[in-house]
Amino acid sequence: MSKNESTAKTAPAPAAASASAPAAATSATAANATKKFDPATAKVVKLLTLPLIKLRAGLTVYIKPLEPMFQAKPQKNVKEDDDAAKKPPTLMHVMDLETGELAQIIPGTILADIFNDDYPNQTYVGRGFKIVVGEQKAVQGGGGKRYNQYTVAEIELPA
Repeated sequence: MSKNESTAKTAPAPAAASASAPAAATSATAANATKKFDPATAKVVKLLTLPLIKLRAGLTVYIKPLEPMFQAKPQKNVKEDDDAAKKPPTLMHVMDLETGELAQIIPGTILADIFNDDYPNQTYVGRGFKIVVGEQKAVQGGGGKRYNQYTVAEIELPA
């Protein structure tokens, strides 16, 4: 028997083994399909979106910033004459201390300035805050622009 003959005789064996591999995969898939999905045991691998906590007048929120503020991605298909929509908002990823849920807020210019002025180099990250959103005030000579007043207090986080 030559070398080529022995190779030719053994060549079909791997093909036969690979034919059984899909059968094994099919049976494994069938076994997984018989398991019922339980949402209570589902583990989040990556959170793609966060709910928004709207900071409106009269609201009090307790938050812990999880990372520095950042600019959102610019919106697509924005009309050229829509200046407000051209500039993406500033966002802050936070933990809602009352619920423990991850969320985001749009701090706006006034609140962002409070954090940046009182906590240089993003040192507000990881601290606890109570934010009370006050009534809106008109900007004098601002062409109808309005802003919210805020009362911001750093709070002690439980150990």
